[in-house]
Amino acid sequence: YKTFAELRIARFDTAKVTGLELSPPKAERLVFTKKEDPKDKKALWTYAADGQETELDAVQVNELLSGISNLYGKDSVDPAASSYGIDEKTPWVVLRFKPEEKPEPLTFYLGSHADDKKSYFIKAMPDAIIYEVADSAVEPLLKKNKESFLKTSK
Repeated sequence: YKTFAELRIARFDTAKVTGLELSPPKAERLVFTKKEDPKDKKALWTYAADGQETELDAVQVNELLSGISNLYGKDSVDPAASSYGIDEKTPWVVLRFKPEEKPEPLTFYLGSHADDKKSYFIKAMPDAIIYEVADSAVEPLLKKNKESFLKTSK
């Protein structure tokens, strides 16, 4: 008989994310917070640095969240077999939710790249499952930096 393994890294409603931390490799850590616009009650994403808060392009932030929510592993791997280059001191992505939605944040650690398999290893917490995820799914997310999310004036 066959068994089915769920290889979607994380199930979450992107609209319920209230905070996002992104630590791209070799780039500054970004911390975004979702707030409600007092005028029209729409969701606003902001980035704070050096005591200043900058409003972000919500479309770009939502695209990133969708990209993360749609990450599927090609396979899951035995966590006891190797560390897979995963450094648990530096999360790649942390998603925060309202306490009543999901009390624990979802945290993803980026491991090493397997050239032969054209994939990255990603550890998803709190489940502690390590997935092998295709380059084509991960690399567009790795290219994101602060400028990716700034509003462009039209």
